[in-house]
Amino acid sequence: MLGVTHYLDRFASFALGNFRPALGDGEVNFAALNYQLTNSPPAGTLWSGILFSVWTAIPVSLSPGYPQLLGIFTSPLATAFELPLILMYGFITGSAIYHVVHQLATINRIYSVSTNIDPLAPQPLYSLSSLALRTALASALFQYLFIAVSPALLHSSTTLANLGIVGLISMAMVVWPLWGAHRLLLKEKIRLYTESQQRMKQVLMELHERIDSRAYDQVDSLNKTSSALQAELTMLERLPTWPWQPDTPRWLLTTILLPLLVWLSQRILSRLGL
Repeated sequence: MLGVTHYLDRFASFALGNFRPALGDGEVNFAALNYQLTNSPPAGTLWSGILFSVWTAIPVSLSPGYPQLLGIFTSPLATAFELPLILMYGFITGSAIYHVVHQLATINRIYSVSTNIDPLAPQPLYSLSSLALRTALASALFQYLFIAVSPALLHSSTTLANLGIVGLISMAMVVWPLWGAHRLLLKEKIRLYTESQQRMKQVLMELHERIDSRAYDQVDSLNKTSSALQAELTMLERLPTWPWQPDTPRWLLTTILLPLLVWLSQRILSRLGL
């Protein structure tokens, strides 16, 4: 988990560098922005680690069946050795979760205050969305790896609920930080489309005037202009309003939800005796 957090921070700095053209020409303290993206407040990190450490230890200590599924606390000596490890795992996990939330909130803020949103050139916007996507995949990967090393958890009724929650959280990790950019892209797309519609309306009015006045020699040029505007309207309709590659939603759903669906299908078939 520490290694993945370090990787996401390194990638965040790289992604912010690629995002720099979308920051506009105003005064932007790039170094400070990079620091905010890769460092979380210490007080929040500390308290999040402590609270999640306690939250992790409660079900392990109080639920009699859970330690048996994990194969832990088999003796007093094992308990004395494993309980501190579990507390440390909870502290690291809580700190990492707080760091991820802070990082995604910073992405949302960066997107929301960006002054150079261009639906016709969205490539710089894709960089930070790649960071959100990697964060979502990492959260799902940890859950699947945890089950892979503890396959007995598949027999627990809470496993399905945990997998479903993780899947929803992973999807939210991608959608939430990009919501501000989505609104700005949608607003700019509507503006461009409205302007193009107004030009089309003017051309059609002029075309009707030429036809009514029997100035047929000028109809052909206006007809070509209207065709060009129609092509522009069609192009604007297809512009994406989310700052990610077109195949990102399909790939994300397949990667995160497919293992969950396969596992759920196996459970249903096994209960039906098939």
